[in-house]
Amino acid sequence: MRRVFGLFALAIAATPALTPAAAQVSGLARTEIQVGNTPYTDPGSLTTIFEQLSLRYDAGDVRIAARAESFQTHIRERSYTSLSQVRLTARKAGFDFSAGHFYEILGRGLLLRGFEIPGSTYEDAAFRIRQSFQRDIEGATLGYSNRLLDLRVLRGKPLLSVLPPTEPRASRRPDLVTAASAEIRLGPSRLAGYVLRNESEIGDADYASGSFRIDKGGAQAYVELASRLNDDASPLEGSHALYASLSYGRAGFGGGIEYKDYEDFFLGSGFNDPPSLIREHSWVTLNRSTHVLNAVNERGFQAELYGSVWDAGTFTLNATRTVNDFGLEFIYREYYAEFATSPVRTTSARVFVDVAEDDLKGESARRSAGIYVDRKLTGPWSASGTIEAQRFDRDFLEDGEASNFVAGITINRSSKYSAGLVVERSTDPFFTDDPATPEIEATARHWLGVNLGWRPNRRHTISLFGGTRRGGPACTSGICYEVLDFEGAELRISSRF
Repeated sequence: MRRVFGLFALAIAATPALTPAAAQVSGLARTEIQVGNTPYTDPGSLTTIFEQLSLRYDAGDVRIAARAESFQTHIRERSYTSLSQVRLTARKAGFDFSAGHFYEILGRGLLLRGFEIPGSTYEDAAFRIRQSFQRDIEGATLGYSNRLLDLRVLRGKPLLSVLPPTEPRASRRPDLVTAASAEIRLGPSRLAGYVLRNESEIGDADYASGSFRIDKGGAQAYVELASRLNDDASPLEGSHALYASLSYGRAGFGGGIEYKDYEDFFLGSGFNDPPSLIREHSWVTLNRSTHVLNAVNERGFQAELYGSVWDAGTFTLNATRTVNDFGLEFIYREYYAEFATSPVRTTSARVFVDVAEDDLKGESARRSAGIYVDRKLTGPWSASGTIEAQRFDRDFLEDGEASNFVAGITINRSSKYSAGLVVERSTDPFFTDDPATPEIEATARHWLGVNLGWRPNRRHTISLFGGTRRGGPACTSGICYEVLDFEGAELRISSRF
């Protein structure tokens, strides 16, 4: 990896002499060092290093970007060094062109959605190899836009993000997609159509989608229907995805309702990602216990209302219901309420209550509540704290009553220094059991972690974690993935230049 980084450093040094004064080079370097492992795993003090270097060169209407990544450990077959992304982008007179590794979304993602979760690191339990978390497309795309219409064509291979760079390219990019889109603007309305062909080892498949959107007077309506072509069934009976939303917002008050109906619409290796219609929570217990979309069969709705209560604060109300039909119906329902307030200038607070049931996970009578308080202290000091509690029943266990508890406190000195403590407790049998023993342990399990942060300036951030950290599902920007348990020490360094 040093050789790759050295070549990048040489390129940076040479760039000012080779490019016009208007050109600009920027970059991001990230290093993560771990000494530790997941619980119940040998060796307990495994040392790993993950490094990422991203560079971007801008000169007028042209941009060149590249990313190199490295993961090193004493297990040779898990280690790698690779140039993971290279991209050329150019814009001129309404046209834009990208070649290499790029991100694209068609409509609301019913047919295709590329993504990147900046700053995140993904590690699959089967491979135990860390990598950046993204789904880019390797190929090219050309678009044209003016005040009346948007046109785009693309062709490329989407990344199967769960497979690490040590796997063959053919396995990591098993699909070849060719797509085109057209959108027409008619006053406050937009009418769009999309077509996509996927070529893979199991055969070719063609899909089409159409959408309509209107924005007027603070209200917005959107509907999109996608289906597989050449099906004998009608669009709403065969392989299809239907998404619709209606929202309104003005003067501190608003809300909306969304509907979904997805049937056999997991495309290829999973390069599409329709809206999940599940509220994404910042609360630890709720984000970790969220429902993950299953586009093979899922229908349901989400409704939300928010507003202010005079000068006392703001409220948010959300209701979600999802049905998965796999011969038997599995229902997920959630009712959420939050209130945020700032009773005095130096203090702000948020509280929530949540009631949910999740048949697929076998969780019934799930009740959650929590509070977060942020307070400015004297001088540059401030403090924040949170407490969350959750209980539910595991339906398929004889004694399945379980509870989760999270408490944390963070002290900040200006924006440069921070120190935090997080404590968690769980009686969930899924976490209290030691897989190395035949019996099912029921003794409560605890996690204790310390976080230290230092930001010497706007370009550099250093953070240190020590202790035990609980894993589980995590969702960001509608993308959900699994975070592994960890016990040990972790150092993260990021720099912008």
